[in-house]
Amino acid sequence: MFEGTGPGTNQRLLPFVALSETRASSSVPEIEAAAVFCMVDRSRGKGGGVIIKQPEEAITFIAKMGYPLLAFPWRESTLIFDGLNQSSFTFSHVSIPDAQAFIDSLKRAAKTAETYSAFLIENTDFLQELAQERSLVFPGLLREPNFIFEMESYLKEASKNTEENYRIGLLPQRIDDATIISEIRELENLFVSFKTSVEILSKCIRVLNRITLQSNAQLRAKIRDTKEEYAIKIGLEEKAVAPRIAQLKDEYDFRVSSMVKAFEKENLPVQREKARLENSTEQARARLERVKLEKKSYADKGHFAAEQKCREKANGTRKEISEIENQLKEIGKTLKTIEEKRLVESIKLREELETGVIEARKNIRELEATRDAKILIHKQEIETLEKQTKTKSDQLDQTVKLLEANIVALTTLGGKREIGSEAGTLNHVPFYISCFEAESKKRYMVIPPSALSKGGILTKVKGALRRTRTKNLLVPRFNAVTPILDSVPLLMKQNSAFERETNDLGIKNNILKFGELRENIRKGLATLRNEDWLSEKEFNNLNQKIA
Repeated sequence: MFEGTGPGTNQRLLPFVALSETRASSSVPEIEAAAVFCMVDRSRGKGGGVIIKQPEEAITFIAKMGYPLLAFPWRESTLIFDGLNQSSFTFSHVSIPDAQAFIDSLKRAAKTAETYSAFLIENTDFLQELAQERSLVFPGLLREPNFIFEMESYLKEASKNTEENYRIGLLPQRIDDATIISEIRELENLFVSFKTSVEILSKCIRVLNRITLQSNAQLRAKIRDTKEEYAIKIGLEEKAVAPRIAQLKDEYDFRVSSMVKAFEKENLPVQREKARLENSTEQARARLERVKLEKKSYADKGHFAAEQKCREKANGTRKEISEIENQLKEIGKTLKTIEEKRLVESIKLREELETGVIEARKNIRELEATRDAKILIHKQEIETLEKQTKTKSDQLDQTVKLLEANIVALTTLGGKREIGSEAGTLNHVPFYISCFEAESKKRYMVIPPSALSKGGILTKVKGALRRTRTKNLLVPRFNAVTPILDSVPLLMKQNSAFERETNDLGIKNNILKFGELRENIRKGLATLRNEDWLSEKEFNNLNQKIA
Protein backbone atom coordinates (compact mmCIF):
# COMPACT_ATOMS: atom_id res chain seq x y z
CA MET A 1 0.00 0.00 0.00
CA PHE A 2 1.15 3.53 -0.77
CA GLU A 3 2.29 5.59 2.15
CA GLY A 4 -0.03 8.28 3.52
CA THR A 5 -3.39 6.97 2.26
CA GLY A 6 -6.52 5.66 3.92
CA PRO A 7 -6.67 1.95 4.82
CA GLY A 8 -9.85 1.31 2.77
CA THR A 9 -8.62 2.75 -0.53
CA ASN A 10 -6.80 0.69 -3.15
CA GLN A 11 -3.92 2.45 -4.86
CA ARG A 12 -2.93 2.37 -8.50
CA LEU A 13 -0.27 4.05 -10.58
CA LEU A 14 -1.07 5.48 -13.99
CA PRO A 15 1.58 5.40 -16.74
CA PHE A 16 3.45 8.54 -17.72
CA VAL A 17 3.83 7.47 -21.33
CA ALA A 18 1.84 5.01 -23.38
CA LEU A 19 3.74 2.05 -24.76
CA SER A 20 4.37 2.28 -28.50
CA GLU A 21 3.91 -0.84 -30.58
CA THR A 22 7.35 -0.25 -32.09
CA ARG A 23 9.15 0.05 -28.76
CA ALA A 24 10.09 -2.59 -26.26
CA SER A 25 8.50 -2.01 -22.86
CA SER A 26 11.90 -2.38 -21.17
CA SER A 27 13.31 0.63 -23.04
CA VAL A 28 10.47 3.04 -22.19
CA PRO A 29 11.70 4.09 -18.67
CA GLU A 30 15.14 4.90 -20.08
CA ILE A 31 13.82 6.94 -23.03
CA GLU A 32 11.25 8.60 -20.76
CA ALA A 33 13.93 9.73 -18.29
CA ALA A 34 16.23 10.90 -21.10
CA ALA A 35 13.43 12.80 -22.90
CA VAL A 36 12.43 14.54 -19.66
CA PHE A 37 16.06 15.48 -18.98
CA CYS A 38 16.36 16.90 -22.52
CA MET A 39 13.23 19.00 -22.12
CA VAL A 40 14.28 20.30 -18.69
CA ASP A 41 17.74 21.21 -19.90
CA ARG A 42 16.33 22.94 -22.97
CA SER A 43 13.97 25.01 -20.71
CA ARG A 44 16.73 25.92 -18.23
CA GLY A 45 17.78 29.57 -18.31
CA LYS A 46 21.27 29.68 -19.81
CA GLY A 47 22.00 33.22 -18.63
CA GLY A 48 23.34 36.06 -20.73
CA GLY A 49 21.38 38.88 -22.25
CA VAL A 50 22.39 42.08 -24.07
CA ILE A 51 20.68 44.79 -22.05
CA ILE A 52 19.80 42.99 -18.83
CA LYS A 53 22.09 40.20 -17.76
CA GLN A 54 20.16 37.09 -16.75
CA PRO A 55 21.74 34.64 -14.31
CA GLU A 56 22.18 31.06 -15.37
CA GLU A 57 19.70 28.68 -13.77
CA ALA A 58 20.77 25.52 -12.03
CA ILE A 59 18.64 22.43 -11.93
CA THR A 60 17.86 21.77 -8.27
CA PHE A 61 15.94 18.58 -8.99
CA ILE A 62 13.97 16.67 -11.60
CA ALA A 63 11.50 14.39 -9.89
CA LYS A 64 8.67 12.17 -10.94
CA MET A 65 5.61 12.87 -8.83
CA GLY A 66 2.20 11.28 -8.42
CA TYR A 67 -0.83 13.58 -8.33
CA PRO A 68 -3.60 11.94 -6.26
CA LEU A 69 -6.97 11.43 -7.97
CA LEU A 70 -9.51 9.32 -6.12
CA ALA A 71 -12.07 7.27 -8.03
CA PHE A 72 -15.14 6.12 -6.12
CA PRO A 73 -17.98 4.08 -7.60
CA TRP A 74 -21.52 5.43 -7.24
CA ARG A 75 -24.43 3.71 -8.94
CA GLU A 76 -23.44 3.32 -12.61
CA SER A 77 -20.73 5.97 -12.47
CA THR A 78 -17.21 6.44 -11.21
CA LEU A 79 -16.76 9.77 -9.44
CA ILE A 80 -13.32 11.36 -9.53
CA PHE A 81 -12.06 13.57 -6.71
CA ASP A 82 -9.09 15.90 -6.61
CA GLY A 83 -6.78 14.44 -3.97
CA LEU A 84 -5.26 17.89 -3.34
CA ASN A 85 -8.76 19.34 -2.92
CA GLN A 86 -8.05 22.26 -5.26
CA SER A 87 -11.33 21.88 -7.12
CA SER A 88 -14.98 21.70 -6.18
CA PHE A 89 -18.29 21.23 -7.95
CA THR A 90 -21.40 23.26 -7.24
CA PHE A 91 -24.66 21.52 -8.07
CA SER A 92 -27.55 23.96 -8.44
CA HIS A 93 -31.08 22.62 -8.32
CA VAL A 94 -34.63 23.61 -7.46
CA SER A 95 -35.96 22.32 -4.19
CA ILE A 96 -39.70 21.69 -4.43
CA PRO A 97 -42.20 21.60 -1.55
CA ASP A 98 -43.62 18.39 -0.12
CA ALA A 99 -45.49 16.91 -3.09
CA GLN A 100 -47.12 14.22 -0.94
CA ALA A 101 -48.82 16.90 1.15
CA PHE A 102 -50.20 18.38 -2.07
CA ILE A 103 -51.64 14.99 -3.10
CA ASP A 104 -53.22 14.48 0.33
CA SER A 105 -54.85 17.92 0.18
CA LEU A 106 -55.93 17.21 -3.40
CA LYS A 107 -57.69 14.00 -2.39
CA ARG A 108 -59.45 15.70 0.52
CA ALA A 109 -60.71 18.44 -1.77
CA ALA A 110 -62.02 15.95 -4.36
CA LYS A 111 -65.23 15.17 -2.44
CA THR A 112 -67.22 17.59 -4.61
CA ALA A 113 -66.55 19.39 -7.86
CA GLU A 114 -67.00 22.72 -6.07
CA THR A 115 -64.39 22.08 -3.37
CA TYR A 116 -62.05 20.58 -5.97
CA SER A 117 -62.29 23.65 -8.22
CA ALA A 118 -61.72 25.96 -5.25
CA PHE A 119 -58.63 23.93 -4.28
CA LEU A 120 -57.13 24.26 -7.77
CA ILE A 121 -57.73 28.00 -7.77
CA GLU A 122 -56.13 28.43 -4.32
CA ASN A 123 -53.10 26.33 -5.33
CA THR A 124 -52.55 27.67 -8.84
CA ASP A 125 -48.91 28.61 -8.13
CA PHE A 126 -48.24 26.02 -5.44
CA LEU A 127 -44.90 24.82 -6.83
CA GLN A 128 -43.72 28.20 -8.09
CA GLU A 129 -44.36 29.94 -4.76
CA LEU A 130 -42.65 27.33 -2.57
CA ALA A 131 -39.85 26.15 -4.89
CA GLN A 132 -36.41 27.37 -3.85
CA GLU A 133 -33.15 27.60 -5.73
CA ARG A 134 -30.50 25.67 -3.83
CA SER A 135 -26.85 24.87 -4.36
CA LEU A 136 -24.72 22.09 -2.94
CA VAL A 137 -20.93 22.30 -3.00
CA PHE A 138 -18.98 19.06 -3.33
CA PRO A 139 -15.34 19.71 -2.40
CA GLY A 140 -12.80 17.95 -4.60
CA LEU A 141 -15.31 16.60 -7.12
CA LEU A 142 -14.03 16.93 -10.69
CA ARG A 143 -16.88 17.22 -13.16
CA GLU A 144 -15.58 18.85 -16.37
CA PRO A 145 -16.87 16.61 -19.23
CA ASN A 146 -13.62 16.56 -21.24
CA PHE A 147 -11.69 15.65 -18.10
CA ILE A 148 -14.11 12.79 -17.35
CA PHE A 149 -13.85 11.59 -20.95
CA GLU A 150 -10.04 11.52 -20.81
CA MET A 151 -9.94 9.84 -17.41
CA GLU A 152 -12.29 7.05 -18.53
CA SER A 153 -9.67 5.74 -20.91
CA TYR A 154 -6.69 6.73 -18.76
CA LEU A 155 -7.90 4.81 -15.70
CA LYS A 156 -7.96 1.61 -17.78
CA GLU A 157 -4.17 1.89 -18.07
CA ALA A 158 -3.69 1.92 -14.28
CA SER A 159 -1.40 -0.67 -12.72
CA LYS A 160 -1.13 -1.95 -9.16
CA ASN A 161 2.58 -2.70 -9.70
CA THR A 162 4.65 -0.02 -7.96
CA GLU A 163 8.01 -1.75 -8.27
CA GLU A 164 9.70 0.52 -10.81
CA ASN A 165 13.39 1.00 -11.51
CA TYR A 166 13.13 4.68 -10.62
CA ARG A 167 11.66 6.56 -7.74
CA ILE A 168 8.36 8.47 -7.63
CA GLY A 169 7.23 11.00 -5.04
CA LEU A 170 3.56 10.79 -4.14
CA LEU A 171 1.89 14.07 -3.27
CA PRO A 172 -0.02 13.69 -0.03
CA GLN A 173 -3.80 13.32 -0.15
CA ARG A 174 -5.46 16.43 1.30
CA ILE A 175 -9.05 15.18 1.28
CA ASP A 176 -9.87 12.13 3.37
CA ASP A 177 -12.00 9.17 2.36
CA ALA A 178 -14.59 9.96 5.02
CA THR A 179 -15.29 13.35 3.42
CA ILE A 180 -15.67 11.74 0.00
CA ILE A 181 -17.97 9.04 1.34
CA SER A 182 -20.04 11.73 3.03
CA GLU A 183 -20.30 13.60 -0.27
CA ILE A 184 -21.38 10.43 -2.06
CA ARG A 185 -24.05 9.87 0.58
CA GLU A 186 -25.21 13.43 -0.01
CA LEU A 187 -25.41 12.69 -3.74
CA GLU A 188 -27.32 9.50 -3.05
CA ASN A 189 -29.78 11.30 -0.78
CA LEU A 190 -30.28 13.96 -3.43
CA PHE A 191 -30.72 11.32 -6.12
CA VAL A 192 -33.29 9.40 -4.05
CA SER A 193 -35.06 12.67 -3.24
CA PHE A 194 -35.31 13.54 -6.94
CA LYS A 195 -36.50 10.04 -7.87
CA THR A 196 -39.10 10.06 -5.09
CA SER A 197 -40.32 13.51 -6.10
CA VAL A 198 -40.60 12.41 -9.75
CA GLU A 199 -42.67 9.38 -8.74
CA ILE A 200 -44.92 11.44 -6.45
CA LEU A 201 -45.39 14.27 -8.97
CA SER A 202 -46.11 11.78 -11.77
CA LYS A 203 -48.65 10.15 -9.50
CA CYS A 204 -50.00 13.62 -8.71
CA ILE A 205 -50.57 14.28 -12.44
CA ARG A 206 -52.46 10.99 -12.77
CA VAL A 207 -54.55 11.70 -9.65
CA LEU A 208 -55.25 15.23 -10.86
CA ASN A 209 -56.49 14.04 -14.25
CA ARG A 210 -58.52 11.22 -12.69
CA ILE A 211 -60.24 13.53 -10.20
CA THR A 212 -60.93 16.06 -12.95
CA LEU A 213 -62.56 13.34 -15.06
CA GLN A 214 -64.63 12.26 -12.08
CA SER A 215 -65.63 15.84 -11.25
CA ASN A 216 -66.55 16.56 -14.86
CA ALA A 217 -68.59 13.35 -14.95
CA GLN A 218 -70.46 14.60 -11.86
CA LEU A 219 -71.09 17.95 -13.53
CA ARG A 220 -72.31 16.30 -16.75
CA ALA A 221 -74.62 14.14 -14.66
CA LYS A 222 -75.93 17.33 -13.05
CA ILE A 223 -76.56 18.75 -16.53
CA ARG A 224 -78.54 15.64 -17.47
CA ASP A 225 -80.47 15.78 -14.21
CA THR A 226 -81.22 19.46 -14.73
CA LYS A 227 -82.51 18.83 -18.25
CA GLU A 228 -84.71 15.97 -17.04
CA GLU A 229 -85.99 17.92 -14.02
CA TYR A 230 -86.95 20.96 -16.03
CA ALA A 231 -88.37 18.91 -18.90
CA ILE A 232 -90.91 17.55 -16.40
CA LYS A 233 -91.64 20.97 -14.89
CA ILE A 234 -91.97 22.61 -18.29
CA GLY A 235 -94.18 19.77 -19.54
CA LEU A 236 -96.56 20.20 -16.60
CA GLU A 237 -96.66 23.95 -17.11
CA GLU A 238 -97.30 23.47 -20.84
CA LYS A 239 -100.34 21.35 -19.99
CA ALA A 240 -101.53 23.93 -17.46
CA VAL A 241 -101.41 26.85 -19.89
CA ALA A 242 -102.58 24.93 -22.97
CA PRO A 243 -106.32 25.76 -22.39
CA ARG A 244 -105.57 29.44 -21.94
CA ILE A 245 -103.45 29.52 -25.12
CA ALA A 246 -106.19 27.69 -27.01
CA GLN A 247 -108.70 30.25 -25.75
CA LEU A 248 -106.46 33.09 -26.88
CA LYS A 249 -106.15 31.56 -30.34
CA ASP A 250 -109.92 31.07 -30.61
CA GLU A 251 -110.47 34.67 -29.62
CA TYR A 252 -107.90 35.71 -32.17
CA ASP A 253 -109.54 33.68 -34.93
CA PHE A 254 -112.96 35.17 -34.06
CA ARG A 255 -111.65 38.73 -34.04
CA VAL A 256 -109.81 38.20 -37.32
CA SER A 257 -112.95 36.80 -38.87
CA SER A 258 -115.02 39.73 -37.58
CA MET A 259 -112.44 42.18 -38.81
CA VAL A 260 -112.42 40.61 -42.28
CA LYS A 261 -116.23 40.80 -42.48
CA ALA A 262 -116.25 44.41 -41.33
CA PHE A 263 -113.67 45.42 -43.90
CA GLU A 264 -115.45 43.45 -46.63
CA LYS A 265 -118.66 45.35 -45.76
CA GLU A 266 -116.80 48.67 -45.95
CA ASN A 267 -114.97 47.68 -49.07
CA LEU A 268 -117.95 46.33 -51.06
CA PRO A 269 -119.70 49.64 -52.03
CA VAL A 270 -116.38 51.16 -52.98
CA GLN A 271 -115.54 48.18 -55.15
CA ARG A 272 -119.04 48.31 -56.67
CA GLU A 273 -118.62 52.00 -57.51
CA LYS A 274 -115.19 51.27 -58.95
CA ALA A 275 -116.64 48.55 -61.16
CA ARG A 276 -119.44 50.89 -62.34
CA LEU A 277 -116.99 53.65 -63.20
CA GLU A 278 -114.68 51.27 -65.01
CA ASN A 279 -117.72 50.05 -67.05
CA SER A 280 -118.71 53.67 -67.78
CA THR A 281 -115.19 54.37 -68.92
CA GLU A 282 -115.27 51.49 -71.34
CA GLN A 283 -118.64 52.59 -72.75
CA ALA A 284 -117.44 56.22 -73.11
CA ARG A 285 -114.29 55.06 -74.92
CA ALA A 286 -116.43 52.94 -77.24
CA ARG A 287 -118.71 55.93 -78.00
CA LEU A 288 -115.64 58.08 -78.62
CA GLU A 289 -114.41 55.63 -81.23
CA ARG A 290 -117.80 55.54 -83.00
CA VAL A 291 -117.96 59.38 -83.03
CA LYS A 292 -114.49 59.48 -84.58
CA LEU A 293 -115.61 57.13 -87.34
CA GLU A 294 -118.81 59.18 -87.99
CA LYS A 295 -116.81 62.43 -88.03
CA LYS A 296 -114.46 60.97 -90.66
CA SER A 297 -117.35 59.74 -92.74
CA TYR A 298 -119.06 63.16 -92.71
CA ALA A 299 -115.76 64.85 -93.53
CA ASP A 300 -115.26 62.55 -96.53
CA LYS A 301 -118.78 63.34 -97.80
CA GLY A 302 -118.37 67.06 -97.20
CA HIS A 303 -121.12 67.30 -94.59
CA PHE A 304 -119.43 69.96 -92.60
CA ALA A 305 -122.25 70.69 -90.22
CA ALA A 306 -122.55 67.03 -89.28
CA GLU A 307 -118.78 66.81 -88.94
CA GLN A 308 -118.81 69.77 -86.55
CA LYS A 309 -121.56 68.18 -84.54
CA CYS A 310 -119.50 64.98 -84.21
CA ARG A 311 -116.46 66.97 -83.14
CA GLU A 312 -118.39 68.59 -80.30
CA LYS A 313 -119.81 65.24 -79.31
CA ALA A 314 -116.27 63.72 -79.17
CA ASN A 315 -114.97 66.52 -76.98
CA GLY A 316 -117.84 65.98 -74.56
CA THR A 317 -117.04 62.26 -74.42
CA ARG A 318 -113.40 62.95 -73.71
CA LYS A 319 -114.37 65.24 -70.87
CA GLU A 320 -116.65 62.54 -69.47
CA ILE A 321 -113.79 59.97 -69.60
CA SER A 322 -111.43 62.37 -67.80
CA GLU A 323 -113.95 62.93 -65.02
CA ILE A 324 -114.50 59.18 -64.62
CA GLU A 325 -110.74 58.56 -64.40
CA ASN A 326 -110.43 61.20 -61.65
CA GLN A 327 -113.21 59.46 -59.76
CA LEU A 328 -111.35 56.11 -60.17
CA LYS A 329 -108.18 57.65 -58.70
CA GLU A 330 -110.08 58.78 -55.62
CA ILE A 331 -111.65 55.36 -55.29
CA GLY A 332 -108.15 53.80 -55.53
CA LYS A 333 -106.98 55.96 -52.65
CA THR A 334 -110.02 54.96 -50.63
CA LEU A 335 -109.36 51.26 -51.26
CA LYS A 336 -105.70 51.65 -50.27
CA THR A 337 -106.69 53.37 -47.03
CA ILE A 338 -109.12 50.57 -46.25
CA GLU A 339 -106.39 47.92 -46.94
CA GLU A 340 -103.87 49.71 -44.74
CA LYS A 341 -106.43 49.89 -41.93
CA ARG A 342 -107.01 46.15 -42.35
CA LEU A 343 -103.27 45.39 -42.19
CA VAL A 344 -102.80 47.57 -39.10
CA GLU A 345 -105.71 45.86 -37.41
CA SER A 346 -104.30 42.43 -38.35
CA ILE A 347 -100.89 43.30 -36.87
CA LYS A 348 -102.56 44.60 -33.74
CA LEU A 349 -104.57 41.41 -33.36
CA ARG A 350 -101.40 39.30 -33.92
CA GLU A 351 -99.45 41.29 -31.32
CA GLU A 352 -102.27 40.97 -28.83
CA LEU A 353 -102.28 37.22 -29.42
CA GLU A 354 -98.51 36.94 -29.00
CA THR A 355 -98.59 39.12 -25.87
CA GLY A 356 -101.31 36.95 -24.44
CA VAL A 357 -99.40 33.75 -25.25
CA ILE A 358 -96.17 35.19 -23.80
CA GLU A 359 -97.98 36.19 -20.64
CA ALA A 360 -99.60 32.77 -20.44
CA ARG A 361 -96.15 31.09 -20.89
CA LYS A 362 -94.40 33.39 -18.42
CA ASN A 363 -93.71 30.61 -15.94
CA ILE A 364 -92.45 28.37 -18.75
CA ARG A 365 -89.98 31.01 -19.88
CA GLU A 366 -88.69 31.44 -16.33
CA LEU A 367 -88.26 27.68 -16.02
CA GLU A 368 -86.36 27.57 -19.34
CA ALA A 369 -84.16 30.49 -18.30
CA THR A 370 -83.39 28.86 -14.95
CA ARG A 371 -82.60 25.56 -16.68
CA ASP A 372 -80.28 27.21 -19.23
CA ALA A 373 -78.51 29.23 -16.52
CA LYS A 374 -77.82 26.11 -14.43
CA ILE A 375 -76.57 24.20 -17.49
CA LEU A 376 -74.33 27.12 -18.47
CA ILE A 377 -72.85 27.29 -14.96
CA HIS A 378 -72.04 23.57 -15.03
CA LYS A 379 -70.49 23.85 -18.51
CA GLN A 380 -68.37 26.76 -17.33
CA GLU A 381 -67.31 24.72 -14.31
CA ILE A 382 -66.26 21.87 -16.61
CA GLU A 383 -64.31 24.26 -18.82
CA THR A 384 -62.66 25.89 -15.80
CA LEU A 385 -61.70 22.52 -14.29
CA GLU A 386 -60.19 21.34 -17.57
CA LYS A 387 -58.26 24.59 -17.95
CA GLN A 388 -57.02 24.55 -14.34
CA THR A 389 -56.12 20.87 -14.60
CA LYS A 390 -54.12 21.46 -17.78
CA THR A 391 -52.32 24.42 -16.21
CA LYS A 392 -51.48 22.47 -13.06
CA SER A 393 -50.54 19.32 -15.02
CA ASP A 394 -48.23 21.37 -17.24
CA GLN A 395 -46.62 22.92 -14.15
CA LEU A 396 -46.15 19.49 -12.56
CA ASP A 397 -44.84 18.06 -15.84
CA GLN A 398 -42.32 20.89 -16.15
CA THR A 399 -41.19 20.20 -12.59
CA VAL A 400 -40.89 16.47 -13.36
CA LYS A 401 -38.76 17.26 -16.42
CA LEU A 402 -36.59 19.55 -14.30
CA LEU A 403 -36.13 16.81 -11.69
CA GLU A 404 -35.40 14.25 -14.39
CA ALA A 405 -32.78 16.62 -15.82
CA ASN A 406 -31.29 16.85 -12.30
CA ILE A 407 -31.21 13.05 -12.11
CA VAL A 408 -29.43 12.86 -15.47
CA ALA A 409 -27.01 15.55 -14.31
CA LEU A 410 -26.23 13.54 -11.17
CA THR A 411 -25.77 10.27 -13.02
CA THR A 412 -23.36 11.89 -15.48
CA LEU A 413 -21.13 13.47 -12.85
CA GLY A 414 -18.55 10.76 -13.39
CA GLY A 415 -17.33 8.32 -15.98
CA LYS A 416 -18.59 4.84 -16.70
CA ARG A 417 -18.21 2.45 -13.82
CA GLU A 418 -15.76 -0.39 -14.34
CA ILE A 419 -17.17 -3.92 -14.07
CA GLY A 420 -16.38 -5.37 -10.66
CA SER A 421 -15.41 -1.99 -9.22
CA GLU A 422 -16.87 -1.92 -5.73
CA ALA A 423 -14.32 0.09 -3.72
CA GLY A 424 -12.62 3.43 -4.05
CA THR A 425 -9.16 3.68 -5.59
CA LEU A 426 -6.39 6.22 -5.17
CA ASN A 427 -4.90 6.80 -8.60
CA HIS A 428 -1.52 8.53 -8.84
CA VAL A 429 -1.23 10.54 -12.06
CA PRO A 430 2.48 10.75 -12.84
CA PHE A 431 4.14 13.96 -13.91
CA TYR A 432 7.62 15.39 -13.77
CA ILE A 433 8.43 18.56 -11.91
CA SER A 434 11.74 20.31 -12.18
CA CYS A 435 13.05 23.08 -9.99
CA PHE A 436 15.36 25.75 -11.43
CA GLU A 437 17.23 28.03 -9.09
CA ALA A 438 19.21 31.21 -9.72
CA GLU A 439 20.24 33.76 -7.09
CA SER A 440 17.95 32.13 -4.47
CA LYS A 441 14.96 32.40 -6.79
CA LYS A 442 13.14 29.23 -7.69
CA ARG A 443 11.12 28.41 -10.79
CA TYR A 444 9.18 25.22 -11.44
CA MET A 445 8.25 23.43 -14.63
CA VAL A 446 5.73 20.60 -14.98
CA ILE A 447 5.79 17.93 -17.68
CA PRO A 448 2.40 16.15 -17.85
CA PRO A 449 1.75 12.58 -19.07
CA SER A 450 2.91 12.51 -22.65
CA ALA A 451 3.02 10.53 -25.82
CA LEU A 452 6.54 9.43 -26.73
CA SER A 453 7.20 10.18 -30.39
CA LYS A 454 9.12 7.74 -32.60
CA GLY A 455 12.14 8.98 -34.49
CA GLY A 456 12.36 8.72 -38.26
CA ILE A 457 12.90 10.62 -41.48
CA LEU A 458 11.08 13.71 -40.13
CA THR A 459 13.51 13.87 -37.24
CA LYS A 460 16.46 13.77 -39.63
CA VAL A 461 14.97 16.56 -41.73
CA LYS A 462 14.58 18.78 -38.65
CA GLY A 463 18.17 18.03 -37.72
CA ALA A 464 19.33 19.01 -41.19
CA LEU A 465 17.45 22.30 -40.85
CA ARG A 466 19.07 22.82 -37.43
CA ARG A 467 15.72 22.84 -35.68
CA THR A 468 15.31 21.60 -32.13
CA ARG A 469 14.29 18.02 -32.51
CA THR A 470 13.62 17.14 -28.86
CA LYS A 471 10.90 19.81 -28.63
CA ASN A 472 8.36 17.36 -30.05
CA LEU A 473 9.75 14.28 -28.34
CA LEU A 474 7.18 14.37 -25.52
CA VAL A 475 3.70 15.56 -26.54
CA PRO A 476 1.06 16.01 -23.76
CA ARG A 477 -1.51 13.24 -24.03
CA PHE A 478 -4.43 15.08 -22.45
CA ASN A 479 -6.03 18.49 -22.80
CA ALA A 480 -8.15 18.44 -19.63
CA VAL A 481 -5.89 16.50 -17.26
CA THR A 482 -2.83 18.63 -18.00
CA PRO A 483 -4.17 21.93 -16.48
CA ILE A 484 -4.71 20.19 -13.12
CA LEU A 485 -1.06 19.15 -13.04
CA ASP A 486 0.06 22.57 -14.25
CA SER A 487 -1.63 24.06 -11.18
CA VAL A 488 0.86 22.44 -8.79
CA PRO A 489 3.43 25.31 -8.98
CA LEU A 490 0.64 27.82 -8.32
CA LEU A 491 -0.49 25.84 -5.29
CA MET A 492 3.10 25.77 -4.08
CA LYS A 493 3.26 29.55 -4.40
CA GLN A 494 0.01 29.94 -2.46
CA ASN A 495 0.83 27.40 0.25
CA SER A 496 4.33 27.54 1.74
CA ALA A 497 3.85 24.29 3.66
CA PHE A 498 2.88 22.48 0.48
CA GLU A 499 5.87 24.02 -1.28
CA ARG A 500 8.26 22.73 1.40
CA GLU A 501 6.66 19.31 1.28
CA THR A 502 6.85 19.16 -2.53
CA ASN A 503 10.45 20.38 -2.55
CA ASP A 504 11.37 17.69 -0.01
CA LEU A 505 9.75 15.05 -2.22
CA GLY A 506 11.50 16.50 -5.28
CA ILE A 507 14.93 16.42 -3.65
CA LYS A 508 14.28 12.97 -2.23
CA ASN A 509 13.28 11.55 -5.62
CA ASN A 510 15.62 13.59 -7.81
CA ILE A 511 16.45 11.41 -10.84
CA LEU A 512 19.83 13.15 -11.06
CA LYS A 513 20.67 12.02 -7.54
CA PHE A 514 20.69 8.25 -7.93
CA GLY A 515 23.26 6.35 -9.92
CA GLU A 516 20.86 3.81 -11.42
CA LEU A 517 18.54 6.60 -12.59
CA ARG A 518 21.43 8.54 -14.13
CA GLU A 519 22.44 5.37 -15.90
CA ASN A 520 18.88 5.10 -17.30
CA ILE A 521 19.21 8.66 -18.60
CA ARG A 522 22.49 7.80 -20.33
CA LYS A 523 20.99 4.72 -21.98
CA GLY A 524 17.98 6.74 -23.04
CA LEU A 525 20.18 9.48 -24.49
CA ALA A 526 22.02 6.88 -26.53
CA THR A 527 18.70 5.56 -27.86
CA LEU A 528 17.59 9.07 -28.77
CA ARG A 529 20.85 9.65 -30.59
CA ASN A 530 20.41 6.41 -32.50
CA GLU A 531 16.86 7.52 -33.46
CA ASP A 532 18.23 10.87 -34.67
CA TRP A 533 16.57 12.88 -31.96
CA LEU A 534 20.01 14.07 -30.82
CA SER A 535 23.04 14.98 -32.80
CA GLU A 536 26.39 13.63 -31.68
CA LYS A 537 27.28 17.03 -30.27
CA GLU A 538 24.02 17.32 -28.34
CA PHE A 539 24.45 13.79 -27.03
CA ASN A 540 27.96 14.45 -25.74
CA ASN A 541 26.92 17.77 -24.16
CA LEU A 542 23.97 16.22 -22.28
CA ASN A 543 25.99 13.16 -21.33
CA GLN A 544 28.62 15.34 -19.66
CA LYS A 545 25.95 17.12 -17.57
CA ILE A 546 24.89 13.90 -15.84
CA ALA A 547 28.40 12.58 -15.36
